Parts: sequence; C-alpha cells; structure tokens
Amino acid sequence: MDRIKELTQELQTAVGKEKVITMNKLAFAYYHSDPVKTKELAEEALELATQQNFQLGIATAYNNIGV
Repeated sequence: MDRIKELTQELQTAVGKEKVITMNKLAFAYYHSDPVKTKELAEEALELATQQNFQLGIATAYNNIGV
C-alpha cells in the first residue's frame, strides 16, 4: 500500500507524459487489490496518452486493461 500512496501523491503534480506513466503505474499497483480501480485508471491513462499521441503510454494502458 505504500507504493499506492506514493504514486497517488506523484499523480497530483504530474503533467503530460509523466501523468500517463504515473497513472499506468498506479493502475498496475491496484491490480491485485482492486481490479475495478485498475481498469478505471488504465482507461483514463489511455485517453490521456491518445490525446498526446504517446505510443508507449497507449500500449501500457492497453496492457493494464487486459491484465
């Protein structure tokens, strides 16, 4: 849970690609404890990554959605 808290704090100030990266990391961190939260975060990361044309962020978000 410490990792989730840390990433949640990082997300508050992250912008651009860093926000997508942090959101994807947070989605993965929730995988075992809250799969619904994982999907929500990954879908939001996908939307942001698509807006930015950030291919790695898009791929990671799709991976998190499909995990």
